[in-house]
Amino acid sequence: MKYTVHPPPHALRDYVEHLWTVAIDGEEPPDLTLKFFVTCAPCIVFQHHDGRSAIARGMTRSGRTICNESHPTAFIRGPITQPFQCVAEGAPTAIGVELKPEALNTLLGIDVSELSDGVVELNHFSRSNLNEQLLNAEGQHDRIAALTQFLRTKADDGRRNDSLIAQSLRLINDNVGSIRQRIHRVYAKEPL
Repeated sequence: MKYTVHPPPHALRDYVEHLWTVAIDGEEPPDLTLKFFVTCAPCIVFQHHDGRSAIARGMTRSGRTICNESHPTAFIRGPITQPFQCVAEGAPTAIGVELKPEALNTLLGIDVSELSDGVVELNHFSRSNLNEQLLNAEGQHDRIAALTQFLRTKADDGRRNDSLIAQSLRLINDNVGSIRQRIHRVYAKEPL
């Protein structure tokens, strides 16, 4: 499996951390376990295997199933508060857009806390059938173009980004390790 990170288009750098693509080379097992870790970054994901969701079996957290329902091929995933894993079937195609935490609200009007550990179909926010466009695209380059066009339209139509909130979130994200250490010291009653 080859995971590639792509820089955000210049016009979307206030909303997008980066884009990523996954290419499967056929050497992976037929059922591929994917592991996800805690992140505050929401993500737009498109994934499929032969036109249907590649996520074949339920997502599990700490050995228990948390989601065993049909998964959409194009969706927005909110922040992840606990690690989880799921099983992908076959040789999936996948592309993602890692958003900045404030982008869900700025671009789509979603309160990020409402989508923590959850997903919502991408088509709920598209005037056209974006899922169908992504399924019928010639390759990853065309999928990236379709997703960036969708986001550019939302950026043009959306609210202005609150720079104070964006800078505050960036500062917290960049310093989360030292913040955790200080909190641990406070609760352990050690001197700072």
